Amino acid sequence: MNLFEKIKKVMTTPIGGSGAKAQQAAGAPTEATKPIPAASTVVSGAGGAPLIPASSVINALTDGVMALDRFGNIRLVNPAALRLTGFALANDAVGLNYSSVVALFDAADNAVPDNDNPIRAALSKSTNYTSRTLKIFNQEQKTKIPVVLHVSYSQEDDAIIVVFSDITDEVRESHEQLAFVSTASHEMRTPVAAIEGYLSIALDPNNATLDARAKDYITKAYNATTHLGTLLQQLLDTTRLSDHQMTPQFTALEVGSTLSDIVVLAASVAAQKQQVLSLDSVPVSANSNTRIKQLLYAKIDPNFLREIVNQLLENAFKYTPAGGRIDVSAVGNEQEVVITVRDTGIGIPQADLPHVFQKFYRVDNTDTREQGGSGLGLFIAAQRAEAMGGKLYAESQVGRGSVFYLRFPRISEQQYQQEHNAAAMAQPAVEPTPAAPVV
Repeated sequence: MNLFEKIKKVMTTPIGGSGAKAQQAAGAPTEATKPIPAASTVVSGAGGAPLIPASSVINALTDGVMALDRFGNIRLVNPAALRLTGFALANDAVGLNYSSVVALFDAADNAVPDNDNPIRAALSKSTNYTSRTLKIFNQEQKTKIPVVLHVSYSQEDDAIIVVFSDITDEVRESHEQLAFVSTASHEMRTPVAAIEGYLSIALDPNNATLDARAKDYITKAYNATTHLGTLLQQLLDTTRLSDHQMTPQFTALEVGSTLSDIVVLAASVAAQKQQVLSLDSVPVSANSNTRIKQLLYAKIDPNFLREIVNQLLENAFKYTPAGGRIDVSAVGNEQEVVITVRDTGIGIPQADLPHVFQKFYRVDNTDTREQGGSGLGLFIAAQRAEAMGGKLYAESQVGRGSVFYLRFPRISEQQYQQEHNAAAMAQPAVEPTPAAPVV
């Protein structure tokens, strides 16, 4: 039995009213005028056990609990919820609208817009919501407390149960771990880069004469060092994004042109591997001017987009045999843009497919083992997609290839023009250079 079920079990008096509509039809008080359930509301034990006040159970919970009627007014609140929100007494909060008590912020300390507020969404759409990335504002201490937030809609009671757990210690430990990984990765990059540089010099025939065996050993060492350098950079990138040291720089752009440039730049790699790279099913080369047919606008980070698509193309090149095909396309509807990278490669087993975006996860078979890799590429790509408000996911069949989908919100051409005009207005004016005096 989960926490919501336990709460519902002890809350024997409806908050927003099971059958609230039936009670109204019979002339009963409306939700806004119905009295708050009394503290003496009880639950009975099995086999004639003593009656236990529901308030005792609710008040003993270390998680903050609020119960809202369908208007969003607080009908019940426990001491843990009062401590987290910074209210001294239940009477100070009960009867108020949740928006006056629960102020939510995202992981970057930005206030959550009303349209994105999960409590509002649960009230308006009768849906459930769970998050580990939000913070709640404590009005007494003037601090933002990281919480796990659960918002549950009770159809039976026509009410909302909000539960939030303080995870300050967990977040602090996570930040310490990220800081350690980030520092270690940063410090190790310098000596690794130096080793790579010296090995590169040793491999240059103008600098040294090597027999076949020595050259083979040094080449292997150089390749291993290059791989280590890539791994350290990936670790550094993922910790910076996780710890919000790196955030997306949103820019309004025409997605098709940006995507076309990325694909054309990658055409030479496909040619070296004897693969066919196409854009909207039209083969491309390094000199192509092929473009996505549909005009698609979005407000995203162009560098993040480039890194995600390049990662998907790198995987497609790596796991598609010579003679195979990789096709990149983009389409949009009124709400979103969908970029697709499809290949005819070795595919991903169904058992592994749900895990390919996890950190350090690698499909373990002969084909993938020979290709190498860190297991971080797709994790970082998915991380960047989510940071832009998008999603990355995949479909695949072994022996028939894979399809990766990148979705993110679309904006209209009018919004695109407004963003560009606003950005142009924000640019500082450049003073003209004075003309040289005539002698």
